[in-house]
Amino acid sequence: MAIMALEADQYLSQQRDPLTWIVKEVLPVGGVVNMVGPAKSGKSYTALTLVSAIAMGKSEWLGFEVCRKGKVLYVQVDTPRTIWMDRIEGMRTLGYEFPGVHFVDGLMLERYPFNILLGEDKRDLEDLVKEIKPDLVVIDVLREVHAGDENDSTVMRNVIGALTGVCRPAAMLLISHPRKGQYIVTGK
Repeated sequence: MAIMALEADQYLSQQRDPLTWIVKEVLPVGGVVNMVGPAKSGKSYTALTLVSAIAMGKSEWLGFEVCRKGKVLYVQVDTPRTIWMDRIEGMRTLGYEFPGVHFVDGLMLERYPFNILLGEDKRDLEDLVKEIKPDLVVIDVLREVHAGDENDSTVMRNVIGALTGVCRPAAMLLISHPRKGQYIVTGK
């Protein structure tokens, strides 16, 4: 038999790898987090506050402990450069800084639109990750780094697999919009 199954007590007695965090209870080292929200709901601003906290070595972010100062690669392919630069400058006036954060926008890509499922684009991102050696890679937004159908789980599995393979050992923050027909439920 190739697959082994263990009863609960046996399973729980197995060796556990220690879990380490960049931001405790939010972003594990080498992990993948997906931030989902409607367009213009503040996802990029929230990501910039996170990135700044990690880059500046702040002690906390939104009440969560920042456990590791690190470098970040922020791939922004959803917002025009001028608007994006204005956002970053605006964040700086509020005290957010970005030392060790490397930004890429659509104008900086070799080919646009970028498609992580194409060998050349995948190699370009992989080379950049190897050069920078970030602790975190932000993809803003997920929809703009592939040409497939977001509602197709096979396509998305391949997209996430390609991104994960290129970005490891860095953690990834994927920013995405809800899929067509998907509803966001919020508490009151």
